Amino acid sequence: MTAAEAAESLYGAAAKHVAAETLETYGIEPTEHAAHVLARELVGLSVYWIINAVAMMHKPGHAQRIFEGLRARISGAWQSELGHTSPAASFWEDWQARREVYDRLNREGAGPMAIAAETADHVIAVGAVPDSARQSVIALFLDLVPVDELGELVAEIRLTD
Repeated sequence: MTAAEAAESLYGAAAKHVAAETLETYGIEPTEHAAHVLARELVGLSVYWIINAVAMMHKPGHAQRIFEGLRARISGAWQSELGHTSPAASFWEDWQARREVYDRLNREGAGPMAIAAETADHVIAVGAVPDSARQSVIALFLDLVPVDELGELVAEIRLTD
């Protein structure tokens, strides 16, 4: 498999959208702002866990090529396919800052639950959902970002290029 094929496969497995019905199931008011911010954070969390798995399981050069391919795929789909109105470049800037926070939590021994909680706090801080929805947002992130499945998919990647 090429790095581009790996990136496409990982893109397909990443959480990218959240439907209004899903928000309602979690007790989150399905506003356009909430759906937009939550979808953006779902992508960010998915990329974070993918990149961590890739870095652990692949040589640095291969990991970099996979990340570059995934980044290009997400950037190309950001407005057209994923429906975001902000530029993809602003997502990547924000993602890098969030990644630094997540990396610190990981170094301190935190796992997906703590990172989901940190992300929920961010979603609340930007006004997408009220503080009363924090537990629901954490549950949503834990349920919709398939950390173990993403890791298994990364483990199956064998680059040929």
